[in-house]
Amino acid sequence: GLGDIFQTPFGTMSGVEIRANTINTIQSGVDIKTLPLSLGLLSFVLITVLVFWLILKVETLFVLYSSLILTALAIIISAYTSFSLQVLSPHFYQFLLFIVLSGTLLLLQYIFEANEKRFIRRGFEQYVAPSVVAELTSHPEKLTLGGEERNLSILFSDIRGFTTISEQLTPAQLMTQLNEYLEEMSEAVMDRKGLVDKYIGDAVMAFWGAPLVDPDHAKNACESALAMMVALDRLNERWAKEGKLPFKIGVGISTGDVVVGNMGSKRRFNYSIIGDEVNFAARIEGLTKQYGVSCLIGQTTYEAIKNFDYLPTRELDDVMVKGKIEPRKIYELLTAPLTEGKKVVLEHFATGRSHYKAGDFKAAIQEFHNALLADPTDGPSQVFLERSEDLLKNPPTDWNGVFEFKTK
Repeated sequence: GLGDIFQTPFGTMSGVEIRANTINTIQSGVDIKTLPLSLGLLSFVLITVLVFWLILKVETLFVLYSSLILTALAIIISAYTSFSLQVLSPHFYQFLLFIVLSGTLLLLQYIFEANEKRFIRRGFEQYVAPSVVAELTSHPEKLTLGGEERNLSILFSDIRGFTTISEQLTPAQLMTQLNEYLEEMSEAVMDRKGLVDKYIGDAVMAFWGAPLVDPDHAKNACESALAMMVALDRLNERWAKEGKLPFKIGVGISTGDVVVGNMGSKRRFNYSIIGDEVNFAARIEGLTKQYGVSCLIGQTTYEAIKNFDYLPTRELDDVMVKGKIEPRKIYELLTAPLTEGKKVVLEHFATGRSHYKAGDFKAAIQEFHNALLADPTDGPSQVFLERSEDLLKNPPTDWNGVFEFKTK
């Protein structure tokens, strides 16, 4: 009758046609087989393992493409086995399982990646430039959060006479001016691929070469130091118009192997560095006061930047800082271009240093005098003049040209 219509996998079909097809199947002797359950279970396990492997080993986009390809392949195999081999297989259920499993795992991976990017942003956006944060979130594999040894450049800066300044200002005034200063210093660091590790009162600690590898970390650290000086000059000019006290800073930079990574407790940690070079950078920052200079760098830093004409230096001294037994060279980082007057000072100073190291203190005194005639404000020449005069009066018995500092 008119109601003898039924739904089949291939569309609507009358009951008569369905029975006719059934009789035809019996008469033709076609034996429709069913895939063994064990084989179906094996395929289920293989698909599950494959999906998990894809999720763990490859990127999300590749997993999506792979899912589409494998799904299409499952449909083709199912159609072939059903129509050509007359074997009923559970490919439809495997296909459904694959879709559900892939979708679930893709969602989990998306959540994991989103959390990872959020973790990176929260951990670094306050310390490095936005471009570095973007690079880390796009390529988190470049970030090693566990402790690892790496060659970096470290910078310490400190405000001279900060205690005296703080005594002349109210806490609110001091905080406002200090925040303005730290803002400018941080920008100078982050604009040149540096990471602001921490603020220690009025001091700034920063490093280059992590979390992203930076082959020019020494150069970038020195450029940042000079940029800090320029930014401070601008601040002091503005503060002078506002009737505020000026700041003067000292900077120390060292380059070498340190351990970098997350440090702290499970509840509170910080991406930071430890190592001898960190201590040395802090030590030579303190020595800027002794020599009357703005920025000192270590030997390794100097070797990395000595071929850059826009980063002139002066070999300053061979020193043994407090707590160390090996002497190390230190250099003054200067501002380019050098004036003719500055070149005269440097020439006399270098000659005086040669006499000083050789133990000819009388000749050294003359050269340091000449340097001060060219620039009476040159701190290093004044320091070496006083040393040479003292050594001339009290000749050392085993002179090696190394000056040992007893205090930090």
